Amino acid sequence: MRLHIRTLRKIIREALSYDQETKLWELFNSGPEGYNQAWELWDTLDPGNCPLPEDPGEWFDPEGEGPWILKLFAETTMALEDPDYYFEEFCSASWEDPKEALLFNFNFSFTCGDEYGDYDFGMGERSYVVPGTDRDEILSYIDQDITNQLGDLTDGTWWNNWVSLDIDISSQDDLTELENGWCNVFLKYN
Repeated sequence: MRLHIRTLRKIIREALSYDQETKLWELFNSGPEGYNQAWELWDTLDPGNCPLPEDPGEWFDPEGEGPWILKLFAETTMALEDPDYYFEEFCSASWEDPKEALLFNFNFSFTCGDEYGDYDFGMGERSYVVPGTDRDEILSYIDQDITNQLGDLTDGTWWNNWVSLDIDISSQDDLTELENGWCNVFLKYN
């Protein structure tokens, strides 16, 4: 009986229990040493098919903590002038489950107004401004802006090869002039 390599890979993946798969993804996220072990294990089970880069230096941020893309979100204009403070207080970035989907979520607030406006609401905090209140125009503006910024930030790296970038502002009832809204950016790599 002869098995095709694709069938063999499917059998191996199905043989992994949920706990084993969870531990594998924990290893990938645990630091360069754990990442190397997880990558080698994946390559042993499924040669040449690991969706992550072989070099942990391409996966981790410069401090060796977590996927680099999570830190890059803080360098976009959506995180404004003080990425450390503003990003931590008003934005969020996460690696969504299931981990093997390689889906990352970036959440931030925005103000509906004039795209050339620079709004400061008296608390010393500026706002990321989108043009007008039309949903399609806002989605298009954010999509173009985040695509350009992430393209510049990830140029020449593994992180520049995302499969899809989706923008979501759908669950908000009304977007009105000079009112805040929020946005989810979903960046998928697998």
